[in-house]
Amino acid sequence: MSCALAFLSCGNFLFAQSKSTVGPLDSRLAGRIFDTDGNPIPDAVVMCETAATPGRRELPIVEVRSGLDGSFTLTTGPATGVSRYLWICAPGYGVQFHHAAEFLMTDETPTPKRVTLNVPAPVRLRLTAPDGRPQASELIEPEIISFSSKTAAVPQRLREVLGGLSDADGFLQINFLDRSSSTNVRVVSEAFGIQSRQTHFGRAGGEWQLKLSPVGAITGRIVANDPAAFAGRTIKVQSTLRIPEDELLVGGLPGGPAVDFDKGEATTQIDREGRFQIPAILAGAISVTLTNPPQSDWVTEISQTFNLQPGKTRDVEIAAVQKVSFQGTVLLSDGTPASGVEVKLSSGPRWPTAAATTNSEGVFRCAVCPGDVELKANLLIYQGVTVFHQSATVISVTSGVSADPSTAVAKPVRLPELKLVEGTVVDASGKGMPNVPLEIWQQPRVQEALVTDSNGRFRIYRTDQAQFNQFSVKSKVTLADPGEPLVIRVRE
Repeated sequence: MSCALAFLSCGNFLFAQSKSTVGPLDSRLAGRIFDTDGNPIPDAVVMCETAATPGRRELPIVEVRSGLDGSFTLTTGPATGVSRYLWICAPGYGVQFHHAAEFLMTDETPTPKRVTLNVPAPVRLRLTAPDGRPQASELIEPEIISFSSKTAAVPQRLREVLGGLSDADGFLQINFLDRSSSTNVRVVSEAFGIQSRQTHFGRAGGEWQLKLSPVGAITGRIVANDPAAFAGRTIKVQSTLRIPEDELLVGGLPGGPAVDFDKGEATTQIDREGRFQIPAILAGAISVTLTNPPQSDWVTEISQTFNLQPGKTRDVEIAAVQKVSFQGTVLLSDGTPASGVEVKLSSGPRWPTAAATTNSEGVFRCAVCPGDVELKANLLIYQGVTVFHQSATVISVTSGVSADPSTAVAKPVRLPELKLVEGTVVDASGKGMPNVPLEIWQQPRVQEALVTDSNGRFRIYRTDQAQFNQFSVKSKVTLADPGEPLVIRVRE
């Protein structure tokens, strides 16, 4: 079967390449720090976030201080590069952060970058409990700072430098913001847990009232045949303020008295009996997660989610199981092995999924959670040609998978028959057009992307599940002369 299809040009593809924030390994950074009168600022604290390759693993902050002439030099160390931002703070000045790459010293940039710190705009905070009583000796720290049209999370080490304790009347004055900056804060409290205020304040100084949100408590345990295996592991709890469904939102805040803190977090350790406790966490929508299972063959539920009422204690059980071996075979429509097939396996919404790829014999092997295991097989490439894999997916279920080897083998699954779709994109003169981006559509609104080769040709496999009147090839390209037709010739 063959046919010719014509489509008008309709728009452009827009490609964007993100700028890497990781500098070269063993980086050297330098700068000079001045006040607005041009005087050098000595003893300013300079901190740089770092990372290592591969995987951009996060490393500790590198910290130095400026000299008498306001200059500083900082090196990240072997196999380590700069990441994200370089932070600068000094008593009596507003804190600033800049892209760390701006301070890299190279042959092309031999002159250190100059930074001018501004005088701060003092901000006075007053912290109260939910009932309005002032909260004394509570740690208040900046969590996110906005400066010069940029917003960044404050590194933990810098939080320690900038944070402070509220006085007997609940007051704390912060002096690290200039008039162009703002921040949101978090409070670390024994009675109210860690609470964050998500809205920013502080621009142009002033006094701000901060009211903590009500809290609840959580007790829980790991349900497993060997709970002692989880001893010392970390439970992470996150909460967000829950807004009633029938409550009107005005400007992003609920109607009535404003609640300043709307996010909470806590971590705790599991004991040898598999139990854990969170004595105070912001009441609201709760998520409980085990961050580091004891061994690679153990797995827990993805998370526990529920609503916690103020003043209440919620008991939580987190199920944990040991993964079991599982294997299966994927075949092509003619019964021959299908290699390179991506297989995703699920034991239900409570448990993490597993993934594997078939070998040259069409066999996959992996570890899964016991139970009824659903298998989804996707063939992405066949004979070097892209497969419209949404329509080339097969699904099967293996019931009662357990540690018993007799239950750990899936029945062979067979992929649908594939048909090759070939085509050429040509201009008005019939000449093939290279590097034309194409959209391959199948109803209902499933899409693949292709690019024509140097001769304007393209190829893709599809299945019989996609009837041709539900299958189309479209292009988004701008011609030099919009009046010239763009023709796509397709044949099967």
